[in-house]
Amino acid sequence: MNRYYGIRFKKSYESEENWYKINKFGAKRLMMWSIPLLLIGSVTFFLRLNDHSVLKLIIALAPLIVIIPAIESYVYAKRL
Repeated sequence: MNRYYGIRFKKSYESEENWYKINKFGAKRLMMWSIPLLLIGSVTFFLRLNDHSVLKLIIALAPLIVIIPAIESYVYAKRL
């Protein structure tokens, strides 16, 4: 347990067991949600964005995908 990296919720610091469980769960969620982010980035690399306003919106909001695993990890931590 440290102050510099990892998923640092209050519940994470309650025990070493919680620290490892929450960080393992969070790492899996982050890896899973990185796949859609990678796909969006790969697809948009090859597309022209002239008149695709919906596509521009998806690209603009894609980094928010990181919030989903953060929320999932928080809910998991609350259940411990």
